[in-house]
Amino acid sequence: MVLSASAGLLPLAGCGNNAPTRASTAASSPPPATATPTTPNGAPRIQPGGPNRPPGASNVELPATFHLRPGGRLDPTQVSAPASVPVAVTVYNYDTQSHKLTVKIPPTPRTLTVPADGEHVSLRYGRLPNGSYEILIDGAVRAHLVVGVAPGP
Repeated sequence: MVLSASAGLLPLAGCGNNAPTRASTAASSPPPATATPTTPNGAPRIQPGGPNRPPGASNVELPATFHLRPGGRLDPTQVSAPASVPVAVTVYNYDTQSHKLTVKIPPTPRTLTVPADGEHVSLRYGRLPNGSYEILIDGAVRAHLVVGVAPGP
């Protein structure tokens, strides 16, 4: 009985517009062009992270993670990074006291307070010039961020 009922519905399924359907042939319009900023001499200005990134550029950010131990000791004492890679310096404090962190990257060193008991702070930097940058805890050099080393072993 179910088969005979469904057979009766089959002719109704074909009712309606039997014209073939076709996809729209109208071309979609391209996205509007955006102006490229230029330098005073008319050359295109490179926008970090934007559509005008240099060839081979990526959105990679190197984590430079340090652990602040009791007595103000940092572990590790050195983190190395290749040139042209943005760096995020993060310090986790495992001491029961807060400490002053200073990262001496020119032109202006940055100083933050690292709260006690497992808290952390982070500083993000764009592409840094090659060099060795001091990381101070409470005014004493405890580690270095070295930029410009070749990646790999």
